[in-house]
Amino acid sequence: MAAAPNAYVAALAWALLAGALTLSNTAVVGILQLVIPTEVMGRVLSNTRMLTLGLSPVGAIIGGLLARSDLRLPSVAAAVVMVIATLWVVRPLASLCRRADRIERERAGGGSGADVV
Repeated sequence: MAAAPNAYVAALAWALLAGALTLSNTAVVGILQLVIPTEVMGRVLSNTRMLTLGLSPVGAIIGGLLARSDLRLPSVAAAVVMVIATLWVVRPLASLCRRADRIERERAGGGSGADVV
C-alpha cells in the first residue's frame, strides 16, 4: 500500500490481501481441525483466537507510533513483518499439510486416524 502510485492500486492491493487472508485462514483452520486431537481442540483454537485478537491492539499501537514519523512507514513495516512471518511458517505449515493429508487418507481408508498425532 505504501508504494501504491494511486488509491485505485492501493484498493486493489487491499482486496487481494483480504482474499488471501480469507483463503489462508480457511485452510489453516481446516488443517488444525484434522491434526489436533479432539480432546484439546477447544483449548488450541481458543488460544489461537486469543493470540490473534489480543495482538491486534499491539500492532495498532506500533503502527500509530511508526506513523508519527511517516504515514507510509506502518504499511512498509507491516509488509516486512508479513514476509518474515510467511517465511517463518512455511516449513511447519507444509509439515502440517502433509500430516493432515495422511490423517485424511487413513480416515478415508477406514482407520480412525486417532492414533496419528
